[in-house]
Amino acid sequence: MALPGLGRRRRDAVVVAVAVALAVPVSAIVPVSAAVPVPAQAATAHFTPNDFNRDGRSDIAVFRPSTGTWYIRGVGTSRWGVRGDIPVPGDHGDGLAKIGIFRPSTATWWVRGSSPVKFGRAGDLPVQAHYERLTEPTVVAVFRPSTGAWWFDDWGLGQSNPWQYGQHGDVPVPGPYAGGSYGDNIAVWRPSTGTWYVDGSAPIRYGRSGDIPVPGDYNGDGRTDLAVWRPSTGQWFIRGRAPVTYGVAGDKPLRGDYNGDHRADVAVWRPSTGTWYVRGVTKIRWGINGDVPIGWWCAPRCG
Repeated sequence: MALPGLGRRRRDAVVVAVAVALAVPVSAIVPVSAAVPVPAQAATAHFTPNDFNRDGRSDIAVFRPSTGTWYIRGVGTSRWGVRGDIPVPGDHGDGLAKIGIFRPSTATWWVRGSSPVKFGRAGDLPVQAHYERLTEPTVVAVFRPSTGAWWFDDWGLGQSNPWQYGQHGDVPVPGPYAGGSYGDNIAVWRPSTGTWYVDGSAPIRYGRSGDIPVPGDYNGDGRTDLAVWRPSTGQWFIRGRAPVTYGVAGDKPLRGDYNGDHRADVAVWRPSTGTWYVRGVTKIRWGINGDVPIGWWCAPRCG
């Protein structure tokens, strides 16, 4: 697999990614190796997920499968998609999130303002991300659970050679684990053992079966932190920080920066009431039971 520049980025990122993987653990999960020094980084690039109006904050939004409608708070309502579609918001490198869906039945990507792209096949999971650099457009990509293979569409040119990383049952969790100006790393979390595998890094055990992976930059250093949410207790375990209890069983943990401070927020959406809970930021009702909250880390990767 050869995305333009991706191999060069990996070589540069190996030392930093390993350092991230070996950071001091949260003892409540599992003990791991001691930290190693992290080299100085270039200026940190930042991308705010699900920012539909480019105000530097993730927007509260839901996709309603029953009608194919997007409801974006403070932005508007848009009909884009049908029942069975998976919301896949992305951007074109300008920091503005675009409405988009992946249609599993036809393996077609529909991004508002662009021509549809047929990529993947039924059963694949969409894993669009900034695999080149955070300032580059989102790359259309899928993870094939049956084989553990990643497939990338090189800006509409197609990709015939998959990148093998993971196995059946793994949850894909791409993110900028190396930080700096680098883009997203290929990564998976293995629920059966609670192990994180980040391309270019040593595997790390963090979490346990039944947890939901919620990686994000929770301390604002430009690097994705290993993190899990435990539905049975509502606890967030973020590596390097004390556990936080926020949410209850049945909630959906969210990925977003809702106050614009360049840090991922601890947040959940409660389907039973359609309520968003963002720790220290807001509590608001937006959506109804059956909606898909935009920013749900697991949609549709895990339970």
